[in-house]
Amino acid sequence: MFADQAPLQIKKSSHTKRFDAAEEVRAYYLNLLKNNLKIKQQFNSLAGQSPFWGDVHSGTGEPQVIAWYPWNDEWDADKGFYHDDEHYLIVQPINFGRAKEFGQDFAVVSEFRVMVDGRTFIDPKDPDEKSHFVSNKITIQFLGFRDLTLKPTPAIK
Repeated sequence: MFADQAPLQIKKSSHTKRFDAAEEVRAYYLNLLKNNLKIKQQFNSLAGQSPFWGDVHSGTGEPQVIAWYPWNDEWDADKGFYHDDEHYLIVQPINFGRAKEFGQDFAVVSEFRVMVDGRTFIDPKDPDEKSHFVSNKITIQFLGFRDLTLKPTPAIK
């Protein structure tokens, strides 16, 4: 994606359940791959770096959602709010399998930003002063595909 373009995003709100950010990111990612032609083309181009991509025995594995950086959570139980601003990576492995052989040799990585704003209240009659859910809204932004390279750190002396 180009830096000057606004990221693709989805917004939801609920008065009945707290959103699970990782589950919501996974669902949005799968929806993008299924319904957004440009994202699907970008994914296929990146997956094509696997020597097995396109082979009848190759396909995608289960996407792994990983909490990433930066992240920041704020809350004030007395005022009844919380705000989460977090990043997640999705690592989508590329599988290859046939009789008596199965493996993963490559993965496509994408990054998401998730912002959740919620309302809670504390029942003054509750001796434990537990916070009770009122509502929340979530915004998920697709920040694009990422080149993730792991390399050893220098030895610590």
